Amino acid sequence: MAKPLNPLKTCLNLRSKQMFYETESSRSPEHDAEVERLFGACDTAVFWCQCTQTARGPDDLVVGRAECCDPARKCFSGLQSLA
Repeated sequence: MAKPLNPLKTCLNLRSKQMFYETESSRSPEHDAEVERLFGACDTAVFWCQCTQTARGPDDLVVGRAECCDPARKCFSGLQSLA
């Protein structure tokens, strides 16, 4: 039996320009895999907090894809907090 998927555990206040656009000419997954193979994995996206409109959250810590997945942050707002 397949493992059930975990719910997305990212703060709902995390924002990036990638959230606001998608084009027909978006790169293919094959292109992204080849770039990662040649140059290694890197994330060049710029993130900001919707609450502060800066690269730091209300707790004065840096925001980002990895940093805003921690429900222990006192400013974290996830799907579970909406219920």
